[in-house]
Amino acid sequence: MNLPHPLKRLDRRGEAGFSLVELLVAAFIMAVGLLGLAALETVALKSNTRSRSFNTAVLVANQVLDSVAVQARQSLQTQTYGGTVTYGNNYFGAAPVVEQFTYRGSHPDSTATNAVDKTAYFTATTSSANAGTYTGATGTLAIVTTIVTFQEASYQGGPIVTRTVTLSRTFNHG
Repeated sequence: MNLPHPLKRLDRRGEAGFSLVELLVAAFIMAVGLLGLAALETVALKSNTRSRSFNTAVLVANQVLDSVAVQARQSLQTQTYGGTVTYGNNYFGAAPVVEQFTYRGSHPDSTATNAVDKTAYFTATTSSANAGTYTGATGTLAIVTTIVTFQEASYQGGPIVTRTVTLSRTFNHG
């Protein structure tokens, strides 16, 4: 019987497989790729938060302008048919109306159990400018502008940045 010597090197030329160096290089390349994906994930999360803030600011501005539209219709009705209506906010007055809204777009609730519903995140400032009248119609035209401001941290973790969203509509009111 011809047995190989235990210290004799075996010939591995015909065998398939990977060497330890090849596995280490592959693991290194995969680690670099995963780190890149992790960095991309943090950028995506920050971008998503910023997008949500902007969307909520636009919703807040639209909500305020919808309230202005209701007040404009009610004032035209009372001018045409008589009666009186008392408003919480006079959007067509000389002074701007300033309102606070939470991160969810609602008015702060001091009785809420969580800080998100108690804390004001958005400030909406609404002002109107007389735009005159038009022939054959009742009421006065006004251009109403709502500016919503909010603050958020910058992407690089630097100072807080103030952002604004501005929407305007024209209303016919009494």
